[in-house]
Amino acid sequence: MHRFKLILLTTCAILLFAAFSPYNAVVKEIRIMGNEIFSTRQILDVMTLKVGSAYIFENLSNDIKKINNLYYQKGFYFPVVEVDTLIFSEDSSQVIVSLLIKEGSPLKIGEINLSGNSFFKSDDIISNFQSRAGNVFFPTILEEDFDRLLNEYGRAGFPFASIRLKNISIIEKEEKNNLSLSIEIEEGKRVTIDRIEIIGNTSTKDNVIVRESRIKLHEIYNKNKVDKIGERLRRLGIFSQVEEPVVYTGEYGGGLIIKVVEGRTNIFDAVVGYMPDVNVFTGMVKVGMGNVFGTGRKIDVNWFKDERKSQEINLKYLEPWILNLPLNISIGFDQRQQDTIFIRRGVKIQGDLILYEYLTLGGTVFYENIIPSNTTTKLMRSTNRMIGAEIKYDSRDDLIYPTRGISYSSSFVTGNKIREIDNTSIQRIGIDLDIYLSLFPKNVLRLGLHGRTLSGGGIEIGDLYRFGGTNSMRGYRENQFTGKDIAWTNLEYRILSSPRSFVFGFIDSGYYLFNFDETGQNSSMKDYLIGYGLGIRLQTAIGNVGVSFGFGKGDSFLDGKIHFGLMNEF
Repeated sequence: MHRFKLILLTTCAILLFAAFSPYNAVVKEIRIMGNEIFSTRQILDVMTLKVGSAYIFENLSNDIKKINNLYYQKGFYFPVVEVDTLIFSEDSSQVIVSLLIKEGSPLKIGEINLSGNSFFKSDDIISNFQSRAGNVFFPTILEEDFDRLLNEYGRAGFPFASIRLKNISIIEKEEKNNLSLSIEIEEGKRVTIDRIEIIGNTSTKDNVIVRESRIKLHEIYNKNKVDKIGERLRRLGIFSQVEEPVVYTGEYGGGLIIKVVEGRTNIFDAVVGYMPDVNVFTGMVKVGMGNVFGTGRKIDVNWFKDERKSQEINLKYLEPWILNLPLNISIGFDQRQQDTIFIRRGVKIQGDLILYEYLTLGGTVFYENIIPSNTTTKLMRSTNRMIGAEIKYDSRDDLIYPTRGISYSSSFVTGNKIREIDNTSIQRIGIDLDIYLSLFPKNVLRLGLHGRTLSGGGIEIGDLYRFGGTNSMRGYRENQFTGKDIAWTNLEYRILSSPRSFVFGFIDSGYYLFNFDETGQNSSMKDYLIGYGLGIRLQTAIGNVGVSFGFGKGDSFLDGKIHFGLMNEF
């Protein structure tokens, strides 16, 4: 009642002053008096009335409300903001506005009383609140306390719990008044997941979706686990849309409803490049099937031609969830024909243990033969038998065209290189890091860091790493460089018109050590590279079309490398 009278008197005073004030008066000065909690500048910033603006009494009345709200946010619930004076010039063309503020004292919490809770003890609940006895009362902080408590109930199996501030009253004391908060909790029923219903899948089997949800039947509902289901399913690349799961209870217990919309899981990706400096066309074709027979199995076939007489083919098959565990096993076959120098064939078996959504730990067994041509004298027939380990972290929001997230992998492989004349050990270490940052709406920055190193005895040209071109150093020929140690960085800025349509500019830098020419001879010990250019990708009716134009170190405009690409999902 006291507060209502103050507001009424203040409003009447403003109206009284406004009734006799000219409408064309301009504010010459605004004076603020009595403020300590907020500076004069902070108060003036929230006001509509400004020096030089027209004096309008409705604006001044609204400004007083804004100042009151400013104090409410700091826990001062009974401030008094009133017009002290309005001083008009002799011709009434200007006015000086003076406001007097009586801040009062902040209201603190005296006690908190809980009711309705049985699963969590009251003392445990209050100890986790930021709103505690003795603290200044802020409604926003209390709302945050409620949210955290609801999350705790959700993790404990109470999806239908609710919390409300039942009553708030003042505890009157001689010196200061404190608040008494009465909070009512309705815990609801503790829910177990006894049934999972899948809606919307046409080819993907129900059991595939259930296992990828990581929810086991008859387990206690856990809000954190259920909230992650959507992201887990979207990252499979099978579904174009996944709705948030809905929890329910019925006669036979609790359950979840998961609604999905299946997308196109097969990919055809082709790139054609032209290298004017050597007058050579290069090409790459990738075909991927991401959900074979609706089981989540994957098959990838890649063909790559980087020189007139050099080409490479890769085949890979992945079997997910071996023995119903988060363990994927893949087997791959690789063959590379390097001009007329050698043919390299290899078989790789890899197991990947999914530790959680983003982190994977892998192990590899690798067998490889390098067969020199009859005309090669600098290369011996050899066999590599290797084992290795790999760790991967991937938090990208989209596996094809991400706008945020990190993709990281590091690997170590060791084994024997067997030749007719000797048997030596060989080691390989690799690291790949790509960071995607959404700096502004529809603006994405990509930062890439990649490195490879090879060590051991009997290293020959067939063992070396190859890089350059579309997937590493743009502005150069595909696999133009070979090295025992290689590294490259990618800096790319994208401006999006849609999630899969954008223009981009790039700057790549690279380094290699111990290079060979086509005859197997050592032609250059090391070199530093730079590449740059522009490109565009557009989502069209026939697929995602891309064009890029890149330059290497010392290239003229006519030496630029052109790549045309088409990726179609079917």
